[in-house]
Amino acid sequence: MRLCSLLLTSSVVMCVAACGASVDPASTPDTGAVTTDTGAVTTDGAVASDGGVITTDGATTDAAKPEGQKLSAMSDSELGAYCKSSMTTYTTAFTAAEMQRIGCAFSGIFGAKDAKTDVEAQRRCKEDYDACLASPSTPGEPEPTDCTNFVKSARTCGDLTTAELNACLYEQLAAMKPYAAPTFCSTIKAGEKGELSTPSCDLAEKKCPALFSDSAAGGP
Repeated sequence: MRLCSLLLTSSVVMCVAACGASVDPASTPDTGAVTTDTGAVTTDGAVASDGGVITTDGATTDAAKPEGQKLSAMSDSELGAYCKSSMTTYTTAFTAAEMQRIGCAFSGIFGAKDAKTDVEAQRRCKEDYDACLASPSTPGEPEPTDCTNFVKSARTCGDLTTAELNACLYEQLAAMKPYAAPTFCSTIKAGEKGELSTPSCDLAEKKCPALFSDSAAGGP
């Protein structure tokens, strides 16, 4: 796994560190779980989107995402619906303020990369973290909303199933959660690299590299 978390949204490999520069924390109240008219993240990780619920084992009530179905066997419309639901899952998992904190946590880790002791690492992390939070948010690259490349890449996924891809997405979101804590820097140790352990994503990437390729980002 690279330093940045691999977040599958419309077949885009997204760098978490970039998120902190592209959101306005004042635009979304920091209330934890988020409910919108397009989906809701609940405390157990189930996500409702357009009437469907994706669970960590891939079960779903959405007809567009039959449990455990191979992506390569799904129709274009089914893959498009699955892609959009996955994007909703990602975009509603954290508030804007949390996303900024996650981005600034990675900034803090980078600032502490040469620290020799845990105390020094925590101090340097906090300095960069605070400076990052204090910086005015600047518009970043707009998040892609087109699923054309996801559909195209999914055709090469062989035996990769929706259950396996769902497991990857939820594992990533769970791994990111500690980075959203305001006290994150107080927990790091010297040598911290910010690498997220996501075995489910390692498996998914092995089965379908195209979905994790930078060249797959965006629309047509």
